Formats: sequence, C-alpha cells, structure tokens
Amino acid sequence: MRFLAVAEAAVQFRIPVEELRSMCECGKIAGAVRFGRVWTLPETVSLNELQTVHAQGRHLAC
Repeated sequence: MRFLAVAEAAVQFRIPVEELRSMCECGKIAGAVRFGRVWTLPETVSLNELQTVHAQGRHLAC
C-alpha cells in the first residue's frame, strides 16, 4: 500500500494541514498511520471521504 504525507494530501485535497493532522490524531480517517512524527494517509483515500469529515466539523475534537 502506498501512502501520502499529510502535507501532500492537504495540497491535493485543499484542506488545511492542521485539520488533516487533527483528523488523523482523532482516528477520523480510516487507514491513517503515523510513521515517527509524520502522519500518512493511504493513497486510496477519497476526496469525498475527507470532505465529509471536514464539512461535518468532526475534525475539531476527538
């Protein structure tokens, strides 16, 4: 499985890095994995999935 760093995904999906990182820390994104200090997302993560979590505001608190 290939992964995207949070910074790469943020640019690709136009979602702020801090919000994506928060979503990963709270377990809101299926398949997100932390390698050392870097959160990564599976390359198969969909824009629709991220936008749904982002729009519902579920990224703001665990």
